[in-house]
Amino acid sequence: MLACNPQIKTLDLSKHTIRDTALNVLLDFGLCRNSTLENLSLSCCQLTEVSAENIRRLLVENKSIKHLDLSRNQLSDVTAASIASGLRNNSTLESLSLKFCQFSDKGLSELAEAIFESKTVKSVQLWGNAFGQGSGSLFSQLLQSSDDGSKNVLTDFATYVVDGSVRVAAC
Repeated sequence: MLACNPQIKTLDLSKHTIRDTALNVLLDFGLCRNSTLENLSLSCCQLTEVSAENIRRLLVENKSIKHLDLSRNQLSDVTAASIASGLRNNSTLESLSLKFCQFSDKGLSELAEAIFESKTVKSVQLWGNAFGQGSGSLFSQLLQSSDDGSKNVLTDFATYVVDGSVRVAAC
């Protein structure tokens, strides 16, 4: 039903107890193959790093999704790496919301590199994760390239330098 329904443009499952196994079922029953779905919200769905491969699969196989919200799930750096991998193989995603997903500096660094390489991502929300010096520096470079017009990405945070260290603050 999900694969062949041409009416579905937006699917908001926020605050439903989807969990990892139900996400797998949704993907198997056509979420990946749906060619009209543009907006998918899975925020506050109690997803964990167990869903990492399924999220990567969604990004790789779905050819229509433009906006994905996975905020407020317990995803961790394993999932950040899977999302980064999926982004490298996705040509439609324009906005990604990953607020409060328990990513550390390592996971955020992987995401920064993938977002920088992406030709389609124009907006990313990452506030509420544990930015460190590494990811802060990478996002600072990304935002500087936005300033000079070579890459235009909107974020829900800003970077600044204090005593040679990059810091991140909410916008």
